[in-house]
Amino acid sequence: MNEQVTIQIENAPMASYALDGGPEILRFVRMGFTEPMYHVIREDPFGVWPWTDHRGSPISINDCVMNKQEVYEQFGIMLEI
Repeated sequence: MNEQVTIQIENAPMASYALDGGPEILRFVRMGFTEPMYHVIREDPFGVWPWTDHRGSPISINDCVMNKQEVYEQFGIMLEI
């Protein structure tokens, strides 16, 4: 049986924002592509997205992977990571 090994990645390119001063937190993790793409993780009092929203509805891949322009259009945040 294979053992799972986990390693923390130091200085991972990530940024976190509170959305509209409310309880929702957005975390953007830069993915390793030539054009920056970001994995968008949404956390609110009901749990962590992207697998489902707080109502249990599935989140599509288009909602959790965005380029810099899509992040700006969706959230008004210009990422510099």
